[in-house]
Amino acid sequence: MPFFFLLPMLFWVAILGGGFYLGIRLVRALEGRNQRAPELDDVLKRMAQIEDTLESMNKRVDRIGESQEFTTRLLTERSESGPRSGELP
Repeated sequence: MPFFFLLPMLFWVAILGGGFYLGIRLVRALEGRNQRAPELDDVLKRMAQIEDTLESMNKRVDRIGESQEFTTRLLTERSESGPRSGELP
């Protein structure tokens, strides 16, 4: 095989080989990125659960505060009206 056929063939083998190598590296990098996604999904699910828990705790604290305000209002009304009959002052 003469030399003028060998040089272009080596050139195209190098170009195509390098392209395939870079393509394989790119595919592997994208696969690695997709494998980390389930971990991120797990973290997002746990964050959503924490948010739900905090919201329910916030509602409970609000209820406790409202009941305390109601109790305080009842006690102040009772003390302003004076002692009832049969009660000690």
